[in-house]
Amino acid sequence: MTWADSASKHGVPREDALWALTHFIYEERGFEVTRPPATVAPDLYIGPQRSRTAPLLEVMLERHPPSSLWIFHVMALRPAFRARMNAAKITQKGRR
Repeated sequence: MTWADSASKHGVPREDALWALTHFIYEERGFEVTRPPATVAPDLYIGPQRSRTAPLLEVMLERHPPSSLWIFHVMALRPAFRARMNAAKITQKGRR
């Protein structure tokens, strides 16, 4: 696992980012098109921080098989991604 400098831009500790990744409540693989120079579509994870009173986090990463992750974005969950998660969960419930 490697971290881009941009992953620290918003001041979220790595421990909280890892907690969000391992305890995620929403995952969307390949959530947007690949942006050059990247060659892999990024994945989006939304999860809690270690403190229960802290806001949810959005974590974006690229997977590089067989087992490498490049984390490039970590910050408090923004309204657009909260709406995206909620819409996806509503759609999933409708399919049951």
